[in-house]
Amino acid sequence: MTIKPALTAEEWASPGDVFDGYVDIDRGIVDVQMGGPAGLRDEDRERHALAAICLYGQPFGFTHEDLSCLNATMDSLEYHGIPQPCLESLYARIEALLPPSP
Repeated sequence: MTIKPALTAEEWASPGDVFDGYVDIDRGIVDVQMGGPAGLRDEDRERHALAAICLYGQPFGFTHEDLSCLNATMDSLEYHGIPQPCLESLYARIEALLPPSP
């Protein structure tokens, strides 16, 4: 399963330019208006991008380490012949919320 990333690498570099409003990821401040002139003009994509920005760096958010752990689990299950389509879907959904790997 492939899910388009919530934000492009360029958008992650300057998330404040994605929405009308103010975004400061380092300080955890997101005050935006969706659908404005600078907005993504696609309601589903805006929600996806907003979710990614709000989860980034939070203790309840996701990390690339989470993906590594999930991938190791999927590899182990595959080795034992156990299909894991739900884990592949989960991996794709989490991966789409994260910025590109450093």
